[in-house]
Amino acid sequence: MTEFFATITNDLEALEKFMNDFEELEELTPKEQFNCNLVFDEMITNIIKYGYRDQHKHEIHIEVRMNKEQIAIVISDDGIDFNPLDIAEPDIDIDLDEREIGGLGIHLVRQISSDVFHRFENGMNINEIVLEREE
Repeated sequence: MTEFFATITNDLEALEKFMNDFEELEELTPKEQFNCNLVFDEMITNIIKYGYRDQHKHEIHIEVRMNKEQIAIVISDDGIDFNPLDIAEPDIDIDLDEREIGGLGIHLVRQISSDVFHRFENGMNINEIVLEREE
């Protein structure tokens, strides 16, 4: 099993740097890398933009565990208690200009994941996203 840990601050530049560093892992196929980046971008961008009620620096913890079958991504933050799984599925059959804003990112994460879990404990949002490995 391979493990990768990182802690970033709640700003988009830190997220970009983390994603660039993560792309240097040679253990992932291009599709697996794309899916991981999609998870990081959608989940962490939402935390940075909407998770905090103050302008202070906060830490976001990222853990990636990989084995032959799965990639498990755990993202933890001390933002407001928010379960992204409570967001209603977007109606993707209607025109873009008629759609409600929001929800498409978590919809995409759900589509590429085999499991998505959320819990709030000890003042922390903990989101776990499981991706199946390519064979």
